[in-house]
Amino acid sequence: MRYALVFMALTMFFGAALSGSARSGGLDLGISVDDGKVKGFYLGVQDYYRVPEREAHVIRERRLPDDEMPVAFFIARRARVAPGEVIEMRLQGRSWMDITYRYRLDPDIFYVPVRSERLGPPYGHAYGQYRHERGRRRFEGRFSDEDAINMVNLRFLSERYKTPPENIIRMRSEGRSFVDIDRELSRGGPQLAADEREDRGRGRGHGRGRGYRNGDD
Repeated sequence: MRYALVFMALTMFFGAALSGSARSGGLDLGISVDDGKVKGFYLGVQDYYRVPEREAHVIRERRLPDDEMPVAFFIARRARVAPGEVIEMRLQGRSWMDITYRYRLDPDIFYVPVRSERLGPPYGHAYGQYRHERGRRRFEGRFSDEDAINMVNLRFLSERYKTPPENIIRMRSEGRSFVDIDRELSRGGPQLAADEREDRGRGRGHGRGRGYRNGDD
């Protein structure tokens, strides 16, 4: 009986120690250490938007869905406000389009150039909101939350991996999550490699993606 009580006490002690370490950032920064895909995605977002580790840790604790984190950082950078301010509005239930207008931003900021805008789900609706007149694009309509998420992650992943956005669109249309797409691109998947060789052979290269950097025109 005495040994059992000692064992229980030690278990509780070490459990509390591990928990405290996790809260302080020693083991877990708000994401699952075991889930390499999610961790890689978060680290990629943090690096792309140049978010300090301490700030990123606080933001992760807010529990915004994985694929919405890039949207929060993207809008915050465009509006020149703290990401936490944007996230707070989102967690209060405001749509991404409402938040965009709240900062007096033009929905054109979401636009990513592609070879053809005659696309199917899930990008067809988003690109259908843009009209081209005299060589300039004009936004008409209203983005859904899904549209904003798809467009921002399209920019983020295509620029991070310097790959044509059409690669991201194709994988997304197959039903893959952005976390899974990030994982495949980080490994240089065979489909990506084949598409890049084809682009280089046609002389397209990656010039289109270089027109944007870290969410800026």
